[in-house]
Amino acid sequence: RSDLTSVTYNGKSYDIKSFKYLYQYMLSVNMQGEYVAQEGDSTTPYLKIKIHSETNSPELVFYRDNSSRCHFTIDGEASYYALVEDVNAVRQNILAFVAGETVTK
Repeated sequence: RSDLTSVTYNGKSYDIKSFKYLYQYMLSVNMQGEYVAQEGDSTTPYLKIKIHSETNSPELVFYRDNSSRCHFTIDGEASYYALVEDVNAVRQNILAFVAGETVTK
């Protein structure tokens, strides 16, 4: 385990506490069930998140399949889906964070 000492995006420093809240919120997106590919499922990324660190750089990509469901991959492996409303909440928190707003949920 290592302590988070800085958060940067495009060369700009951000509040560490806000990032920790944002990261916890991203991790709280519930896997609603096992994803089985179906004809017509999206291949266009809806939300892409890549977090770089010294030890790991996971990439999560969400693909919106319909009005209520997104399937997602972690480092290219797809096996679960989440609710669009949860993914939209993460997206809003990311936009607020990048805009320099404090994220507390």
